[in-house]
Amino acid sequence: MKYSVIIPVYQSEFTVARCLDSLLMQECSNAELIIVNDGSTDNCDEICRAYAKKYSNIKYFKKENGGVSSARNYGLKHSEGEYILFVDSDDAVTADYFATINKTVNENSDLTVFGIKFLNDARELCLDNALLDDKKKIAQYICEYIRRNKFNHLYSKVFRRNIIQKYGIKFNERLSIAEDLCFIFEYVVHISKLHVIQDCLYILDDTNQNSLSRKARAELGKQLFDANMSMYAALGHAEPDCKPIYLETLNWMFYRSAYSAFTESKKFRLSKKDEKKYIKEICALYKSAKIKNDTLKTNLIALPIWLEMVPLIRIMIRIK
Repeated sequence: MKYSVIIPVYQSEFTVARCLDSLLMQECSNAELIIVNDGSTDNCDEICRAYAKKYSNIKYFKKENGGVSSARNYGLKHSEGEYILFVDSDDAVTADYFATINKTVNENSDLTVFGIKFLNDARELCLDNALLDDKKKIAQYICEYIRRNKFNHLYSKVFRRNIIQKYGIKFNERLSIAEDLCFIFEYVVHISKLHVIQDCLYILDDTNQNSLSRKARAELGKQLFDANMSMYAALGHAEPDCKPIYLETLNWMFYRSAYSAFTESKKFRLSKKDEKKYIKEICALYKSAKIKNDTLKTNLIALPIWLEMVPLIRIMIRIK
């Protein structure tokens, strides 16, 4: 089996058929679709069972609700393909998804990256074409796009299962935010060849008004903190000449995460007193890690946190 496509399903009765049809209605005889129903209470079970009965390349599993990371880990455990891909049940893929990926994986890349189309506003997210086999250049390329928030999409990537298995890479089930980027970062520190194409092969449905990013998330600061600490731990596996490159970007991400938490507080409608208390708590949390950095840019954004400059931070999040 060449490909395993892992599809977590939860309360997506109105979109899961579209997702599965987009994968099934193209020529590819060497791909298995692993559907993991993460405790849906709608009609997902009935829909998925019907597809699994009709198509022999579908593996269908139903489990108790444990979150998307739990569902993806479950799918990884039952995968047999040489390459691993992830597709969300709200989304779909283009008609040339497998045909294009087939061409790129023949380059023997450890990671293949492609573009994304957004269903609602016809926007596209794609990276510059690249075929890199120098680990330092790979680190520089990846860090550039991490800083531009263009590398954290799990579903625009093709992973090698043997690398995932060799290093025991899995999703952190304690995280519900930034778990994708943690998985990606823990993976990329092990790769020797990266292939990036500009073709947009994934269609992301961004029409959901109840998506997690639109809700107020009181746990955002702690979740991002834990995600960053997980990535710092993974840094130990990077090559010596790559570590400074990744470290500089991780330090920048770390303090940017604190500002994401500060900005999130605008959704809570807090009183002035409670907002100040919340900002102080986030500052204390991020100071506790004692992350230092030599670059001026990161030090500038870190300084208000180190000094707990609450009035300045309140001004900054209102300007943003």
